[in-house]
Amino acid sequence: MHVHSTPSEIGARAEAAIARALIMDGKQVYIPLFSAHARADLVFEDVSGLHRVQCKTSRVIGDVVWFRVCSNTNNEPKDYRGQIDFFGVFSPELDEVYLVPVADVPLRAAHLRVAPPRNGQRKGIRWAADYRIGSEERAAYDPRARAGTSGSGVATSRVRCCSWRPQRGPAAGRARGARSLHCSDIPMRRRS
Repeated sequence: MHVHSTPSEIGARAEAAIARALIMDGKQVYIPLFSAHARADLVFEDVSGLHRVQCKTSRVIGDVVWFRVCSNTNNEPKDYRGQIDFFGVFSPELDEVYLVPVADVPLRAAHLRVAPPRNGQRKGIRWAADYRIGSEERAAYDPRARAGTSGSGVATSRVRCCSWRPQRGPAAGRARGARSLHCSDIPMRRRS
């Protein structure tokens, strides 16, 4: 039985997948707490500073990952330029996350190519692999990839469980009310 998800549920899954991939890539992730309708869904910190991210869920159409790069409220498209730094793009079909600079995409919709075009074009292509984040790290924590057996007929794997906690320490002074995602590995056992 297929259950339809609401736009809020789809968005929440995308935000969680993107935050997880960024954390697995070694970045600190913060959620804007009191800005429910802000243009940025999350902020990440790396060595070059803080970066605003708008999270998107993509669709795979043929050989491309397709996603919108503008909001469309009351049938009025609104661009994100100047309000965010990156699009975080979650592809549920491919179970991949991409981090795409806002300057790299056109104004309405964008696509990332996962396979070469049939016409042989090579220039002007946004390759999905160039924007993919966390694929190696995510594989290390994917229960499907880590499933093994303990020798007693019990299959084992580890599941990554995460929760949002208030940010503490020097970083908290820069972003009041900021929260970060804290994760831990939990061993799971099941009979084979």
